[in-house]
Amino acid sequence: MKVFIAAAFIFINTYKVSAQSPLPASHLVDSVLQKAKAEKKNVFILFTASWCGPCNDLKRTIHDEYNRQYFENNYVTLELYGSEVGDKKKNENTGTKAVILKYDGDTSALPYWVILNSKGVKLQDNYIKADSNAVKKENTGFSFMPDNLKQFLGFIKKTSKLSKGELQMIYDRCQQINRITPKD
Repeated sequence: MKVFIAAAFIFINTYKVSAQSPLPASHLVDSVLQKAKAEKKNVFILFTASWCGPCNDLKRTIHDEYNRQYFENNYVTLELYGSEVGDKKKNENTGTKAVILKYDGDTSALPYWVILNSKGVKLQDNYIKADSNAVKKENTGFSFMPDNLKQFLGFIKKTSKLSKGELQMIYDRCQQINRITPKD
């Protein structure tokens, strides 16, 4: 009986520590890369913060009850929290900024997302050149506005096995979720 009580005490205290301390970003990235390799999928990493409206819109898109299957069939997804403020700071994954920099992201602009193959090689991110003469790339973020959403789905098309029809279904669902009427 004493062994059971001691084991329960250790479990509860370990759970409290892990619930209060999110896992380090590098550990989580390694884990999803292993899972992606086993499942023969790419990895979609979203660098986010609770206060970031466009980040929350992208999370809603990925986790939407209708869209979820498309993302789960093509990606192992991971959300890494950084740039939190106030009492939310405790929810950050330590090392998130280092992972952003590893994949050529800008730590001052969220959302930043990156798609990797199962070996950790970057296939796509949300940066584009503003024009052919631009040296610095722009973070496209995420928006439900038709042009931005089409751009995002173009990136997804390059790194997934989604059909044109499935991409259109994601687009339509995002329009429905956000009640935006396309102007084109």
